[in-house]
Amino acid sequence: MKKHALLIISLLMPLFLSAKDKDDFGIWSSVSSSFRISDKWKVGLMTEHRSLDNTHGLDCALVMPSFEYRPFKFLKTGLASEYVMCGDKTTQLTARPYVTFVLSQGPLSVSVRELPIGEYTFETKEMTWTSRTMFKAAYTIESAGMVPYLASETFIRDGWKKTRNYVGAEISFGKHSYADIYYMYYIMSGKTYQRHVLGIGYGVSF
Repeated sequence: MKKHALLIISLLMPLFLSAKDKDDFGIWSSVSSSFRISDKWKVGLMTEHRSLDNTHGLDCALVMPSFEYRPFKFLKTGLASEYVMCGDKTTQLTARPYVTFVLSQGPLSVSVRELPIGEYTFETKEMTWTSRTMFKAAYTIESAGMVPYLASETFIRDGWKKTRNYVGAEISFGKHSYADIYYMYYIMSGKTYQRHVLGIGYGVSF
């Protein structure tokens, strides 16, 4: 528990520091569940609330069902659909096919995920496509029930749009439940500030 508390404090520290300047920061909180149909098939559901403007405003709230197929140990493919309600009074429906390559050696794993997203905005009736590529490195500490990780994700749509950088950890609470706690720092094209986010997720799996 002391290790877990230290991790949480270290992830919160950048948020405390960012409150002293003009940078925007928020909290993203999520709840997810997944059910493994077989060794290769899995279905899931996730809901998330995202705040901004020093946590006083709504960035987005969303719900996302998903399906995943893992034909090989090193390869995962899937499809998710996301219904998003944003603070600027817009709503979107997205299609999110993805493919992830994972290489593991002992407790260390490295993955690359390609996630093209089609976003349809109901108010403007516009459809846009964004390419999202994520690199992630994780290290399993079985004795502590933790998987610390580092990740970076880049968004491309008519050129570079933004990059998100993560440091976090998944913490196991038993065989079927876990928490995902991370600090994210990202830079956006055309914006004069860099954004800080604290992510807190809880998930169950069966």
